[in-house]
Amino acid sequence: MAFDFRFRYVEDVKDRDNLIDFLRLQSLGYPLYNSWVDRVVAELESGWKSAVLAYSNGVVVGDLVFQPHKQFPKSLLEWKNARVISELRGRGFASFMERQLEVIAGSGGFSAVICDTRRDPEIERMLVSRRYQKLLEVSLYDKNEVDVIYVKPLVGLDHNFFVSVSNSVISRSA
Repeated sequence: MAFDFRFRYVEDVKDRDNLIDFLRLQSLGYPLYNSWVDRVVAELESGWKSAVLAYSNGVVVGDLVFQPHKQFPKSLLEWKNARVISELRGRGFASFMERQLEVIAGSGGFSAVICDTRRDPEIERMLVSRRYQKLLEVSLYDKNEVDVIYVKPLVGLDHNFFVSVSNSVISRSA
């Protein structure tokens, strides 16, 4: 059985448009999601956000969007969105893209990678297997939903750093 899987950074307008089309199909009910997708276009063009795309037979089947954390831009690289189509989950696409994010973070001098997700056992297993640690649970986007913040230190960080990050997240919660 033949297969064609390719991973690449969003490098041109075609990649960007493919990413935006893919993101629009993946809202998962987040409030104001389409407004966020609209901002992704400008933030990709400005270089603030970056993304890795997974293609299969020329079609986008996964993404990982990331940026420096707004409150800790020199220390934290933030994973903003990651999706893989259901038919290809469990094959390591998200883990591969996340590993690329770690490489980028390490070479960029970041101390840790941070992400948030809704409670989901499948995602939690993947993050824990990648050595992410649960930092806290808080409502970020919808006061009726609890989001889980995970962090993966890339270098030794003291407890005060995580307290500062937690306090910053809590102060911005829904």
